Amino acid sequence: MNDKEPLRPKTAFDLCEDLRLLPKFKLDEKRKLIANKLIELCVGGYLDERYFRPEQQAKWLINRMVNSWSSWEGPAGMRELLQTNFTAQPPYDLGSKPKTECSQCDDSGFDPLKKDRCICLAGSTLDDKIVELCKSTCPTRPVSPNNRSSPSVDAKLTSGYGFKKTKTKAYQCNKRSKT
Repeated sequence: MNDKEPLRPKTAFDLCEDLRLLPKFKLDEKRKLIANKLIELCVGGYLDERYFRPEQQAKWLINRMVNSWSSWEGPAGMRELLQTNFTAQPPYDLGSKPKTECSQCDDSGFDPLKKDRCICLAGSTLDDKIVELCKSTCPTRPVSPNNRSSPSVDAKLTSGYGFKKTKTKAYQCNKRSKT
């Protein structure tokens, strides 16, 4: 059996036999329905970074139901057991964020100061459509290290907060401390 092969009906039907161990559970009348539900639910998945084929997953599910249920909890209980324990894709550890190579564009490929493609590697691989989109959404007032605030922030800082703008566009406090 390969990893992608679905659970076989005969296997699902046979696995249901163990459900007789559940107290007061009459399997005979529900066996075919439960087998079909097993086929539907057990499509393979990851549990604790280990892949379970559909047959292994069905065996795990039946075993867990017999060992943890005090009575039959129905198809909803079967689904809940699988969904709370299995994932469709393996968990990946992406690790730490890589170091930024370009301080001008932060590796985005678009230089907000020039409002154009950056000269770094990321800029050379940036698609022309993305460059045009960035140009159209870039603020009209370019951001620079000496001029990071907006006009409304400038007004707030110069009026009432005791700061004045200097020639270098930095702010200095107008108020002298009382010492």
